[in-house]
Amino acid sequence: MHRVPIFTAVADLVHHVKNDLSASQLGRIVCAFSAMMHKPSWGYNLHIVFAKMMFGLVDLIVAKETPQGAASLLQALLETCLAKLESLAVVYADLRDSVEREKEKSSVGDASSDVLLIEKARPSCGAAYAIEKPEEVIHGQ
Repeated sequence: MHRVPIFTAVADLVHHVKNDLSASQLGRIVCAFSAMMHKPSWGYNLHIVFAKMMFGLVDLIVAKETPQGAASLLQALLETCLAKLESLAVVYADLRDSVEREKEKSSVGDASSDVLLIEKARPSCGAAYAIEKPEEVIHGQ
C-alpha cells in the first residue's frame, strides 16, 4: 500500500517538529488523525501509526493548551480510541463467525462469499480486512 510510507513520513515530521507546534496546530493534528483512524479502507498498520503519533503529542497538549482545551482534546482522543476498539470488536466477531461457519461447511463452497457479506454490511468504503483471509486476520498472520 503506497499510503503507509507517506503517513509514516508525516508522523516522523510531526514528531521532529512537535516542540515548535502551537496549541491550535496540535488540536488540528489530533482532529485530522482521529478522523483518519476511522477510515476502514486503510489498513490497521496505518491506524497504529496514527494512534502512536497522537499519543506522542499528549505531553505537549497538556503543556501548551489551556486546562479546558487540553481536557477537550484528550477526551476526543480517548473517545476516538474507544470507538476504534468497539469497531475492532465488531469486525473480530464477524470474522470469527465467518470462520466458524466455514468450518461447519463440509462442501467446497466459496470462502470469500461470507467475507463479502460482512463487507456489504459496512456503511461505506471497502475495508482492508475484506481482502484478507479471515483465518489469517484472527490468528495474526
